[in-house]
Amino acid sequence: MRPCSGLKFLSCMLAAVLSAEGFAEQSFSIENTNFLLRQPDLYNTEDYVYDYDRLRLSAQWRDGNAFLTAIGDAVNYLGNGFVHSPDFEYADAIRPDIPFEVRTEAQHYGPGAAHARIHRLYGGYDDGVRRLGVGIQKISMGVGRIWTPTDLYNPKNSYALEPDEVYGVLAANFAYSPTDLSVVNAVVSVRKDRSLKYAARYKGYLEVADVGIDLIKSDDTVMVGYELEGNFFDTGAEWRSEGGYYKNDPLDAEFFQGIAGFDYGFENGVTWAVEALYSTETFTFDELVDAYESEITGNMVQSHFYAGTTLSYDFNLAYSGSLLYIESFRDANSRFIAPTLTYTLGDHNVFSVGALLGEGGGHTEFGRYGRSIFAKWVLSY
Repeated sequence: MRPCSGLKFLSCMLAAVLSAEGFAEQSFSIENTNFLLRQPDLYNTEDYVYDYDRLRLSAQWRDGNAFLTAIGDAVNYLGNGFVHSPDFEYADAIRPDIPFEVRTEAQHYGPGAAHARIHRLYGGYDDGVRRLGVGIQKISMGVGRIWTPTDLYNPKNSYALEPDEVYGVLAANFAYSPTDLSVVNAVVSVRKDRSLKYAARYKGYLEVADVGIDLIKSDDTVMVGYELEGNFFDTGAEWRSEGGYYKNDPLDAEFFQGIAGFDYGFENGVTWAVEALYSTETFTFDELVDAYESEITGNMVQSHFYAGTTLSYDFNLAYSGSLLYIESFRDANSRFIAPTLTYTLGDHNVFSVGALLGEGGGHTEFGRYGRSIFAKWVLSY
């Protein structure tokens, strides 16, 4: 199957939406995110220095209870060493679990490479009690701040440059809220091999906490999970936990994995969260790399136990900072540290500098990732 021309297709759709008359609400935005990075070569000892740029076009339309969202990206990498490296080839080979192409192939030009893609494209109905969304969208599950093990659709990746920048899935997602404190979800998605993946979820308030039950079933995987979150007495802190039982046939894996944690917002503007992850099963680095297309890649941890914490603080209206610290407890411990300092200039420009630091011996889990630093500029209007 030939890859679709994602940006051309999306541009036509955006033009149709924005030129139509009689729609009650329309919005359109453009955002350009640019990273200048220095990161280690995972296969050798050299570092790459390159520029990553993403131009994002977004359009939203709503008329009564009907809605439509379309988001497309033009992505460019500039850096001769990186775009011709095994690291780039590996990253470029990872595609969303969708039965057709939603992006062009990478087009190489001298020291760079570029492609276009459809990031989100979905529509549906929402009357405040019932909501149905159909198309390429994000399916969110879990309550974790650092890890979301019950999310087998769009799991958070706290080790990534942009943890919440995840691929969409082709799905129909129906939600029904019988009361203000409860919701029932049913999801059917179509995977890359055209098989179906099903999910069901109920979440409601029971006495002292929000309690959720999650079920996910595909040809490869079964998950039975839970979600819990509530207030920690009268302290103002919130506690949470999620986890489940997993069985994956292709990897012959059967295990439990879960998280527990809490967060608290101080009056001086500091927000602090602590979270721990436990898994009865571990995987090697090579197993994780080989299974990059597996549904449970986000659950393939290399240690039985992790502990992490996050801190964020707004110094003033312009400056803010955040810090993520994760410790992996194995025979030889290692740690992941991600500090970020952000400067906001008006409503349209945000500048950040930060690092992704893997600390430990060369053969430890995080030690092998080395140290990356970056400068980021987001321009939006």
